[in-house]
Amino acid sequence: MHKRILVLLVFFLHMNGFAQTGRVILQIENVQTRKGGDVITAAFDSKDFLKTGRELWTASKEVSSAKMVFVFENVSPGEYAFVTYQDIDRNKSMKTNFIGYPKEPWGISNNPRILFGPPSFNESKVKVNANQTTTVNIRLN
Repeated sequence: MHKRILVLLVFFLHMNGFAQTGRVILQIENVQTRKGGDVITAAFDSKDFLKTGRELWTASKEVSSAKMVFVFENVSPGEYAFVTYQDIDRNKSMKTNFIGYPKEPWGISNNPRILFGPPSFNESKVKVNANQTTTVNIRLN
């Protein structure tokens, strides 16, 4: 009897040790297929938003169509912003002009309107919930 209780207790403790996670599907639109290259996407949290080298995770795919999809599994619940660009010259860096404006196609989650400078994290954030799929559409400019 004690052995069964112990086995059940160990089982329930083991199951509680697994964090519940969500899934994120990024749908990237307006990829310039004739220019080729790679589509690179990155996720940021609020404290490191748009800081190079401080991405939570990144993914890259060769350009294959005008609409591309990235799927991220096992994402911890929270708020994230996603940045995507088309790396036409495949140098793993977004080209910018002399004032810092991107010269390669790019986009940010929620497709915020860009006036002067980059958008804020609050304009770009997406909430990811446990046991749910979150779909994010990003249109490259």
